[in-house]
Amino acid sequence: MKTLKNKLFIIVGLFLLVGCDDYLDVNEDQDNPSTTAPQNLLPAILGNAATLTYNAGEISAYYSVQLATETGFDRTRDLWDFSLEVRVGIFRHHYFDVAGNAFNLINTAAEDDLAKNYEGVAKIMFAYSFLITTDVLGDMPYNEAFSGKDSPKYDTQETVYEQIGIQLEEGIQDLQDAIALGNRARPMTASHDVLFGGDLNAWVTFAQGLKARWLLHQSNVAADMARVIEYADQALDQWVTPSYAFSGVDVWTRNPWGPNQARPLLFSMRANALSRSAPSAFFLDLMKGVDYVDPRAPQHFEPNDDGEILSVVSGDGRGDIPRDDLPGLLDMALTKDDSPIAFMTESELFFIKAEAAFNSDKAMAYQSYLSGIRSNMNELEVAQEEQTTYLSNSDMVAQNANDLTLSHIMVQKLIATYLSPEAWVDVRRYNWDPNIYPGLSRPTNVQESVYGEDQWITRVPYNMETEYIYNLPEIDRLGAREPEFLMVKLWWMQQ
Repeated sequence: MKTLKNKLFIIVGLFLLVGCDDYLDVNEDQDNPSTTAPQNLLPAILGNAATLTYNAGEISAYYSVQLATETGFDRTRDLWDFSLEVRVGIFRHHYFDVAGNAFNLINTAAEDDLAKNYEGVAKIMFAYSFLITTDVLGDMPYNEAFSGKDSPKYDTQETVYEQIGIQLEEGIQDLQDAIALGNRARPMTASHDVLFGGDLNAWVTFAQGLKARWLLHQSNVAADMARVIEYADQALDQWVTPSYAFSGVDVWTRNPWGPNQARPLLFSMRANALSRSAPSAFFLDLMKGVDYVDPRAPQHFEPNDDGEILSVVSGDGRGDIPRDDLPGLLDMALTKDDSPIAFMTESELFFIKAEAAFNSDKAMAYQSYLSGIRSNMNELEVAQEEQTTYLSNSDMVAQNANDLTLSHIMVQKLIATYLSPEAWVDVRRYNWDPNIYPGLSRPTNVQESVYGEDQWITRVPYNMETEYIYNLPEIDRLGAREPEFLMVKLWWMQQ
């Protein structure tokens, strides 16, 4: 990986584009500035973080079996085969577009005692970007990532996680210092901070939410569930959803989940495949009861002319089902050109709290479970009457704390995290357990020569254009050239 410590080609606007490999040299370039004012860096960091979230969510949707392609033979989505891929964009998006610029912002703001607000926000986004990316890749460069080395050492995922926690704590402290500065702090307006309009308390709340997510991910490696609940409560107390708004006006301002399939980072970004996909039979079955359909289903999947929402078995494709009879996935609640992308939602926080409380306080877990369902329905603007009907349906929802199971919580969280990177995190944490996710099974066309009869994909490869050229010693040390590397469990999956 070529790093950006001394050189970063910055284009301030909605998205940041970095040029070809010549621009990744670590020598000083007098024609392109390596620093700029903090307020100029922040919009690009946030815009690119939305793209990063989309990219991880696009991977997650198929590997958590929320979606399946209509052919059943998509090489990476159905067959889990990356052998012919040229690049994996999420690696580049993280290091060059989000974390690289957040790193520069941290250093720039640290030189100004009145820019603690920018320093704190930058540390939170730095941590956010690492958390999203390590959950897709596993081990990755951290300590040497921005050192100027062409071939930085890969740190263990455990080390990366430790550093994420430190960055979140430091970011919160910086924001508290900035709040104490009051009007003396550098201005941060809605034109600089498109998430919260400079509301530093909202940033603190977001960071607390990320701490809850970060710690819950470590549930298999002795995480403290009481602290998860504490962080979730602190976030929920004054929660403001960090949503990145898209206007849908042109290619630069369209949600990449939208019908125009905007690809602002053309050369490396995964285009959405929603026009040739459908809900998997597994996922849609979770949203159906006896003669009843979850009112959230038509918010995500457009019924056909007969009023039906059909699904496909992952890997089987649509078979004899006419294409026009499959539901439309584009231009729905989360997939319009101007739909926002949320970095985290209130409903996710409620389900985090419900899972964390399940073994110690069933009553708390149950109330959080119900709140999570209601919050997700509110996010999708489901009518209150429909919410009440759904919550009273015993086929779909546990009716009391005594009946609540972990499966109830995790199924509802899977529904609420449709198109979110968190869906794949959760199914991996629970080792694809069909007792937690009833009916879950692999796509039928997975390469058995690599994955055998029962193994699952646990990660995606590193970026072929950089790591498999410039950093082969580390790639070989990790065994990342072998196809079987993609089913090596991540650190937080260990049980």
